[in-house]
Amino acid sequence: MRIVLDTNVIVSGLLNPEGNPGRIVDLVLAGEVTLLVDDRILGEYRTVLRRRKFGFDPADISDFLDLLEAESERVVAAVRLNRKPPDES
Repeated sequence: MRIVLDTNVIVSGLLNPEGNPGRIVDLVLAGEVTLLVDDRILGEYRTVLRRRKFGFDPADISDFLDLLEAESERVVAAVRLNRKPPDES
């Protein structure tokens, strides 16, 4: 199974490993599901997890992100174009 995780799921999983988000993070790290990421998603994970309010150790977060990235599949986000111009009413 291939999934995309919102940053809130990652944060919740790290704060409460026994909850459902924690189980999802464990599945990704165990290679049981494939996390799809692009540069923007990884950047958001990195920025949010380093916020002081969560109290995560920076070295632990760096190690976690390295492992998460190693267990993830990189994708290129498609740009969605609106071919029809908006109504001018």
